[in-house]
Amino acid sequence: MKKNFAETFNSIHEAFVASKGSGGLPQPNHRPHRKRKSLRKIIAFYLGNLIVMPAILLIYMTVSSAGLADMVEVLGTKIYQMPIPGASFLEAMDGWNKVSIAMVMAIVLAIVLTIVWKKVFEALQDPGRIQNLKKENPFLLYLVTAIYTLTILVDSTVFYIGLNSTFAASWNDQAQYIPLLATVMFSSILALMGAAHANHFRTEKV
Repeated sequence: MKKNFAETFNSIHEAFVASKGSGGLPQPNHRPHRKRKSLRKIIAFYLGNLIVMPAILLIYMTVSSAGLADMVEVLGTKIYQMPIPGASFLEAMDGWNKVSIAMVMAIVLAIVLTIVWKKVFEALQDPGRIQNLKKENPFLLYLVTAIYTLTILVDSTVFYIGLNSTFAASWNDQAQYIPLLATVMFSSILALMGAAHANHFRTEKV
């Protein structure tokens, strides 16, 4: 009788584990290890950012801030003119007294664009995530896609307007497609920055 009970119990247990998988008894953790970046690659990545990012932010701040101020005049207001405690001290500081709301927004927009492109390339590197999200929550996938697309288009439009506003006199002797071409080139640089960040933080399974 005991033998029959033991056999019955083992059969039930095996069927339960087979049907539930890891939902039965605790299973060993077989998660794959991830390959770490070498110190050389980490240093090269951050050193490259330290050299390239300030130049990109300077160009972006100059052009896009002009575009923002041209679109919304109030964004040209200097920071020291804002009703912010301590902001008035910036008026006496050379350089800082020229910083406007548009310049701050332009820097924030540049950072946001880099993050957006990083997320885009992370998704492209792992198409399985997109397929899973499309099955589980298609509305969220379409919403995120629309937000990212709108952000990129708004950024490109602001940069294009800023180019025309900043270098209006210079474009008179140039072809009309030059500002558009410059906008596409700079947007491509931001996309490459996002791709570089996505590739750096992507770890390979081993």
